[in-house]
Amino acid sequence: MIVQTIGGTKRRIFVSFDFSRDRPFRDIFLNHGRKSDATWHVVHTSREFDPEDKMFVSTATGHIKESEAVVVLLGPTTFGCPGVLKEVAIGIMLSKPIYQIIPYGAGTPHTIPNAGRVVRWDWENVKRAIATAPSRWGSRAVHV
Repeated sequence: MIVQTIGGTKRRIFVSFDFSRDRPFRDIFLNHGRKSDATWHVVHTSREFDPEDKMFVSTATGHIKESEAVVVLLGPTTFGCPGVLKEVAIGIMLSKPIYQIIPYGAGTPHTIPNAGRVVRWDWENVKRAIATAPSRWGSRAVHV
């Protein structure tokens, strides 16, 4: 089944992931978003969490505000990463749809409670799930 984008636009996505362990998952997700039939475009991703960084929350909040949805890439330790948990809390506070995606090769990782729908990383599953993210951007969305 081919999933068409809504209104010919790609959803603007913030990607949250375990910065120290799961950058390969992030890179694959970014590259998939560049495909012509992808239903998303990554506008921002997690940055390394430093508990001393007073700007982490405000920067993440700004980035998530610019997105239509949050994608959490679930690696083996993502459920306990303080930066990811803060980003998820921000997404919830901003009423953003959150999708927890289990990448290929990640096994059966722990999910984050109350952090949105869980989707196994299969090209059609991910395209379909993200295509359902509500668009609030109109002309600011990325046109295909």
